[in-house]
Amino acid sequence: MSFASAMVYVDPEQQEEGQIARERRRGLMVEAVMSRHPVCVDENATIEALVKEMDIHQISQVLVLRNRQVAGIVGRIQVLTALESRLRKPGQASRE
Repeated sequence: MSFASAMVYVDPEQQEEGQIARERRRGLMVEAVMSRHPVCVDENATIEALVKEMDIHQISQVLVLRNRQVAGIVGRIQVLTALESRLRKPGQASRE
């Protein structure tokens, strides 16, 4: 079996932009990008309440609390996946 080698052209201008972006990230700390007021829901909240919080705050993930401690995180993808699974008829194949 033989493998052909390929030449890849990298635009010097794009390469320079990538280097600048890497240099800017290098000194960036989590504190600079974190949310200072995270949105949280209790683990017993309804999905409706969860989605309402996501919509109000225009976010895609929410911390889940149990006894005022972080128990997990849930995002829109997990909500949609769970709803799809629940709505799917028994024996019906997933779209994946």
